[in-house]
This record gives sequence, C-alpha cells and structure tokens, in this order.
Amino acid sequence: MNRSTAATLAAIILLGLTLRVLQLDFQPLWWDEGYSVFFATRDFGALLARTAVDIHPPLYYALMQGWTRALGKDALVLRGLSVIIGVAAIPLLYLVAKRLFDRRTARVAAFLLAISPLHVFYSQELRMYGMVTLLALASVALQLKILTAELEIRDSKLEIGNSNLQPPTSNLQPPVLLYILCTTALLYTQYLAAFIIAAQVVVILFLHFRQSPLNLRQWVTRWLAVGVLYLPWVLYAGPKLYAYVTAKVGIEQYSRLDPLTYLAQHLAAFSVGHISEWTWLAWGALVFVGLAIFGFVASLQSQDAIRDTRYAIGYPLSAIRYRLSAIGSPLTAIYLFVPLLLGFLVNLVYPFHPLRYERLLLFAAPFFLILVA
Repeated sequence: MNRSTAATLAAIILLGLTLRVLQLDFQPLWWDEGYSVFFATRDFGALLARTAVDIHPPLYYALMQGWTRALGKDALVLRGLSVIIGVAAIPLLYLVAKRLFDRRTARVAAFLLAISPLHVFYSQELRMYGMVTLLALASVALQLKILTAELEIRDSKLEIGNSNLQPPTSNLQPPVLLYILCTTALLYTQYLAAFIIAAQVVVILFLHFRQSPLNLRQWVTRWLAVGVLYLPWVLYAGPKLYAYVTAKVGIEQYSRLDPLTYLAQHLAAFSVGHISEWTWLAWGALVFVGLAIFGFVASLQSQDAIRDTRYAIGYPLSAIRYRLSAIGSPLTAIYLFVPLLLGFLVNLVYPFHPLRYERLLLFAAPFFLILVA
C-alpha cells in the first residue's frame, strides 16, 4: 500500500470513527440493549443457559462480559465496544473490495461504509449486529486470501509444468486456521450468519465449475472443522432454540413478506438506513440501487477473463489464468444475494419482521456497498 492510499484509508477510518462517537449518548440504553447488559452481567454458566433459549448465541455477550468487568457499565463505555467493532470493519471492507476489484473501488466502498447510516447506527448500539458484520468481512477476506494463493499455485503448475508443487494453503497454515476460527465465531455470534457461509460455498462451487477444478476436498474439510467446533452448541442449545422460536413465531403471528417488499426494504436499509415510510430518503435508496445495478452490469462487461500470454497456444481452457478481480461482480453478488435469498426462504417458514428487522442481515450490506462503489 503506497503512502497516498494509506493516507486516504486513514482519513476514511478517522471519518468513520468521528461519525460513530458523535452523539454516542443520544439515548439511554433501550430494551434490546438492556437485554445485552443483562446477559453480559450474568456469570458465564447462566449466560450460556439463558442464551440457549434466546434468538442469539452467546459469543457477543461473552465478549461484552469481559468488557464490562474490565471497564464498567457506564452506557458510553459499553457502547465504546460497538464503536471499536464498527470502525474495525472499515479497513476490512477495503481489503475485501480490493481483492474483488481494485484500489479505487476499495476506497469508495470503505468510504460508503464509513458514512453508512445503517452501519453507523449499529456501531453505536449494544447488540451483536456490528460484530457479526466484522466477522463476516474477516471470514470473506480470509477466504479470498486463501483462494488467491490456491489459484496462484495452480497457475504456476500450468506455467512451469510441475504438478508436484504443493499449495501453500494446507489446512494447518495460519490463514486457513484463522478462517476456520473466524467462521466458527460467526456462528457463535448470530445464527443467520450461516447464510454468509452458504454464500462462501456457492463462491467455491462457482469458481470450481467456471474456472477450473479447485481442491474441493480441502474446502469441505475446513467447513467440517467449523461444524465440529460449532457442534457442542448445536447439541446444547438446538432443542431449546427450536422450541423457543416455534413458540415465538406462533405468538407474534407475523405475516409472510412478498419477495418485492422483502428485497426493497433490505436494499433501502442498506442504502440510507431504516425508513418506515416513503420519504425523500427512499429516493436516495433508489439512487444507490441504480448505482449498484449499473456498476454490476458495467463491470461484467469489463471483467472478462484474461488469457496469460505466457501460455502457449493450444493449452486447454484450464490453462487460462484468471484473477479474482476478473470476476469480482458475480462473486460480490453471491455474497450479497445468497444471504438475502435464504433470509427470504426463512421468512416463508418462520415469518419474523419486527421493526428494523433488516438489521438481521446487516452483514450482507457491505457487499451491496461494494457494488455501489
């Protein structure tokens, strides 16, 4: 990263920090934040027992428990944890967007996240939505880093004809171990975060069948490792959670959302924050959606795979060198729309859309902002 880029990114991060600390005490702790404090101030055993019958798993509350014990329970201090988590997401989004596109797109995407009303709001609230967004970006960034290394070693084999080269991304390498830990932490932070893992599976399958075969066995092993690490919580909380959610849906009696309403509400929230009725902000959301569509279509036209001229004519299709940035648009769309689609399907079975329900898929919003950028 050159000095100019580093200075620009630092300025964007500073802007994001400023927006997140402004009016941090704009209201007292409210109902959901009170729940967070309640869980975090129990002993660890009680925390696990109570979150097993709640709609969110325990990791955020456990982190907050350590924070409160170290720094106290003042509202500003408590919300400071959310601010740190929210600001940390900005450089992570830069890294993701840079791998998927280029530095310019990454800078714009980071700027959009820094000023995003939705992300700023949840960077000031004592809830897990900012944390799951941070972990989702970390997980995707690590997946893209691993993929880049795997594609490079594959291309090197083709280039020099040495099939004995081994990828530097075995399942014991630090990036892979970090990926497994971050992805597991996702699931321990929010149940719906499983949707971003589903998107990662689709990305691997897309690359495998579109480019040339990847080592699917390695990726399956990584996801199995995540499953093994998450299994204790599934066994402990699964039956209780199922009973709780079934009863909650039966009592609250939400109607199923139609696809257009569901999509429009999420994209509007990702663009300009939560809106309860059609105002001038809704027109701003239309601008964002239009930019995302335009950016997606335009980049598709310019992101054709590039044949490496060092390869001799006559090499098979698998010898074509691809870069992740050559297919950044479809990959970004997968990270965005797979969670939205799965969320809609859950809505058909367990309809649940309280006020500001779009927060449940906040972790998909950064990928929308990448398309806008």
